[in-house]
Amino acid sequence: MRTKLYVNRRYLKNNENEETCELVPASQVKESKPLFPNNFVISFLVAALALAGIIITAMIRSRDKDPGYDHISPDDAKRCMNADEDITILDVRDRNEYAKGHIPGARCIPVRTIDETIYEQIPDKNATVLVYCITGRRARKAARRLFLLGYTDVREFGGIKNWPYDIIK
Repeated sequence: MRTKLYVNRRYLKNNENEETCELVPASQVKESKPLFPNNFVISFLVAALALAGIIITAMIRSRDKDPGYDHISPDDAKRCMNADEDITILDVRDRNEYAKGHIPGARCIPVRTIDETIYEQIPDKNATVLVYCITGRRARKAARRLFLLGYTDVREFGGIKNWPYDIIK
């Protein structure tokens, strides 16, 4: 006589709504595949999400760090110009933009040529350098570059569009 192996239970309700239990033979049980064959997939996804979170946090924090130069207002820049004659005003726009109008006393060194020409124009790395362009974008880039080149007192004040004082045309 053969013994049947019962591996699962099936709960049924009869007509009187009573729950009954029935044993199901192994031959009638369908094998189901697990959603995740092992915990490797889940572990990999959790690790990838954690790593993405760490990278995003590091990017946000690095953006908030000190850029190495000071951002000042046009009013503060004007006060510096009036108070100190040793200040270098640096216009980092192209020469044709400079020719259309610039702040009195400004030197034109286009941002794309700073690495090659800055040491000739401003040999003293401790000099106070005020940097501007049209809107401030190139000025920030140039100010950061000056800092990385070793200049210690760099101040960026945005663009000539926000300059409320006289300009030379």
